[in-house]
Amino acid sequence: MSEEKEIEKFRNILRSKPTWAALAGSEMEEILTTYIGQRGAAYKLEAQRMAQEMFINLAFNRESIMARAEDEGYIPNMPQPFENEITIQNLGNAAVHVADKQAFVSDEMVHMVVNHPDNLILEPSASQTVKAQQLSREIIDQTAVGNDFEEFILGGMDDDDVFTIHKFSVNFTIDGITETWENRQNFRNTDGTSEVYHTFYKMSDELAIRTGNDSTGRNPGPDAVMTATLWHTRGERAFLVKGIELKPFIQNEQQILDINGDIADLRITTGDIIAQGRPQESIESVRKHVLSHIQTGPVVARNRDYEFMLKKAFPELVYLKVWGEKEMVEKNGYNLDYMNKSFFSFLIEDETQTTAKTAEIIAYYDEIIKPMNVIPEYVALTKNTFQVEIQGKIDRKFIVSDVQQELSDLLMDAFGLYKNTSGRIKTSDIYQQIIGTEFFADALSHLNRKFKPYFTVNLTGTVETGFLNDYIYLDSVSFGDDEGGTTLGYVSTSG
Repeated sequence: MSEEKEIEKFRNILRSKPTWAALAGSEMEEILTTYIGQRGAAYKLEAQRMAQEMFINLAFNRESIMARAEDEGYIPNMPQPFENEITIQNLGNAAVHVADKQAFVSDEMVHMVVNHPDNLILEPSASQTVKAQQLSREIIDQTAVGNDFEEFILGGMDDDDVFTIHKFSVNFTIDGITETWENRQNFRNTDGTSEVYHTFYKMSDELAIRTGNDSTGRNPGPDAVMTATLWHTRGERAFLVKGIELKPFIQNEQQILDINGDIADLRITTGDIIAQGRPQESIESVRKHVLSHIQTGPVVARNRDYEFMLKKAFPELVYLKVWGEKEMVEKNGYNLDYMNKSFFSFLIEDETQTTAKTAEIIAYYDEIIKPMNVIPEYVALTKNTFQVEIQGKIDRKFIVSDVQQELSDLLMDAFGLYKNTSGRIKTSDIYQQIIGTEFFADALSHLNRKFKPYFTVNLTGTVETGFLNDYIYLDSVSFGDDEGGTTLGYVSTSG
């Protein structure tokens, strides 16, 4: 309703009331109606502004979701190409080799790439039907300047604002040597020598990669050349129906030749569509998936990745375990205190430094690992001991006291306090250590028809850990009596 209609409606209400009818046409009526009109206009403007603010706030929040997606490395689904069958017939007089990823093109400039990993050799008059994808290849080169976490933009949008990159590969040429680098999400499990790059997507319109800083991932250094091979597709927007003739797509004057070196005479025809194309994940779909992506916890690293990085950063730790809320719930039941946390427990030789080391580890989480939606929390270590008793018979070439000492030193060095880096032990671990010494090797096989070493091991005390913050270690080795009444006897030679 317009302001004029509101004023007229109010004036009519006034004049319909006996007590106000006498004011019709007076200055009082004008004052009242003007006031009501102004208030109505003010309320209307306020309502409009509230609607605008709500829209702006909604838009801002929606954009914030996209910013969070970019910040946390969420990669939307790349577009998928149409896949067709194509029939290739050799009309020439000599055999022709058609390589995998050979490109063909229609009159409408729709590109097709052979998807046939094996060598395709066509004899004269022969034909074969193979799979082909509607892709086109682009190779781009960029020179590094040597920045830490240097970024290289790969692109991805065409003139119609359609995202086109289906897949890509990257290599770096450094000091004349070219190496293919690996795509590693958020530099997971990397050190300064790892030839990896991290992929991220700018929601503005571009796909990009990021290299390391020689601590987390290798830095290619200044003047290194990044070469990216991109495969483009228009997703569902380009497809070829059955019966379309194609011709070889000629780049750099590289024709398809037969075995005699002449230009091959080929007839290429499209067949049935095998798989429909698909566009890149839509912005609305990304918003929906990002919210779930954020709520389900970190994609920066998993618990084992945190452990890997912490072990590299703090080699002085004798023992370290990292786990999450799932394991905590399995042991202690559901508790809100476990939500969105990464738990860790460790042992160092100077245990007086445990508190200081805990602070260093938490700082490392915050500054280097940068987990999303995860809070690191230290869990105090629980230590338990176990004992080993050995009994058996050794070959006479060894001295019993020397064997006892060497076995004690060996086992204590492997499983003693500040030595048992795995934090747990099994009887088979002890056997493996002892068998490696050959003290109990079967020198007289006729006395041991089962060809087994002459010893047994008994473990007492806590020998299996109950949880990730349980640490067990060996505190004593003893040599019990064998059947002959000796603590560690010799293999008999009397038969």
